[in-house]
Parts: sequence; structure tokens; C-alpha cells
Amino acid sequence: MTGAILAGGRASRLGGRAKGLEVVSGRRMVDRVHDALREVTASVVLAGGSEALAAALGLALVADEPPGSGPLGGIAGALAATGGDVLVVAWDMPWVTADVLRPLLATPDGGPGAAWRVAGRIEPLCALYRRSALAPLRARLRAGERRAREVAESIGLAVLDGSALDPRVFASVNTAEELAVARGQAPATIDTH
Repeated sequence: MTGAILAGGRASRLGGRAKGLEVVSGRRMVDRVHDALREVTASVVLAGGSEALAAALGLALVADEPPGSGPLGGIAGALAATGGDVLVVAWDMPWVTADVLRPLLATPDGGPGAAWRVAGRIEPLCALYRRSALAPLRARLRAGERRAREVAESIGLAVLDGSALDPRVFASVNTAEELAVARGQAPATIDTH
């Protein structure tokens, strides 16, 4: 199992700054995500981003497939490059922990993967994608689909009930306002039992 940190995008809503390099509660968001993935996977890659960023983080870079296709392209690229199952987390989700990831890994084999549903919404950027998800992902990307939630639901990811989870666990930081909120709060409470 490979972990993939989704780091693509232009961060236009954050003034072009590399979101994952922003500090929240004393640590860069990307380091928090990397630690969570490293705890539950054999290796971790950077999906999207630049060679310089990957080198600075000490990670192998995996290109989006196709280039510029957003998070779904990062997921497809990671699946294609690794040849196996991939556990993905967006690099701007500072409160995701290994405890949140373990139940995804415990889902039965056979389907295209698994994702949490929290507050009525599937969380496709903190999810398990099995190798079998690559063909349907590629088909959706060829059809011009880019909405990760819709695609994740349409390819049939198993859905884990996250009603007991604090929804802040999956909060992503896309704007200066969201960054200020993340910096002003303690890590979200995590209870996966």
C-alpha cells in the first residue's frame, strides 16, 4: 500500500502560496499528512506539485494523469505509477491522522476503494483507491469530469459512516480565511471507534 499526498493545484484562492507548506499548530500541513500516511503505509509519494517540492520533502514525485486535471488526476497518476492500491490525503487537510486512515484500510477487498461520509458528504480526498479504480477514473477524466465527490460516488467507493467523527478532521485549507481558522483551533477530536 502506497500513501499519496495530493499536492497539485495553483492555490489561487491562497494567493498562489503552496498550501501544504503553511504552518498550523506549529507544523507544516504537509508534514502532518506525511506522518499520518507513513504510519499506515509502506511508502509515500507526492502526487502533483513540482520536482523541487518533492525533493525538498524527500518524496518521489508522481505526475497528474493527465497533467492539470486536479485531484482526480493526482489519484489516477498515483494509481498508474505505483501499480497498486493508494491511500490518498490532500496536503491541505491538517487534522487527518493515522486513526482516521486505518478504518479505510480495513475495508474488504473487491471494490474500487473506500471513503468516509461525514455530514452527508463523501470525502474523496482522504480515501482508499484500489488499483481497480484506475480504469473508471480514467474514463471519467476523459469525459471531462473533475468533481471529485461526484466521481468518487459514481465509481462505487465503499462508504464508511463518519457520523461520530468531528467534521473538522476533513477540513481543507483553501483560503486565507480558512488558514486563519485552522491556525486558531486545536486539532479536531478524533474518535473512530
